[in-house]
Amino acid sequence: MDEQYQQYNQNDSHPDTSINPVKVIHGHSKAMALASLTCGILAIVSCTCFYFSLIFGSMAILFGLLSRGGERHMTDQATVGTALGGTGLGLTAVIYVIAFGILIQAYGGIVNLTEAMNEMEDMTVQEMYSDVYEHLQDQLGDID
Repeated sequence: MDEQYQQYNQNDSHPDTSINPVKVIHGHSKAMALASLTCGILAIVSCTCFYFSLIFGSMAILFGLLSRGGERHMTDQATVGTALGGTGLGLTAVIYVIAFGILIQAYGGIVNLTEAMNEMEDMTVQEMYSDVYEHLQDQLGDID
């Protein structure tokens, strides 16, 4: 490569030949691998908090891939971080699909669910609590 570089400099028409071309540095980034692992753990921990899990899971995958630094394989930390990030994203998706399915089943369909949500928009918190309390009384009998 040095011979090609010297040939390039000799054949270069630019007057200043002291400018070096950009050299690509190959090697793993330990900081990116650690960031991937940390974000992957946070993605698993926050899998019930939709927005946090999306952010941490995505960042874990991104940092894991960036930690390669031009190499073909990731370090063990980066691999685990990427796997945890993907698992956190997958768990989040499964949890929210199941929760949505339970809501649809409880309200008897998507139409009834959207009607109930529209009714709740104009309610205060106290009215929502009393509505839930009345619903529980109807379902379970007298709570008092």
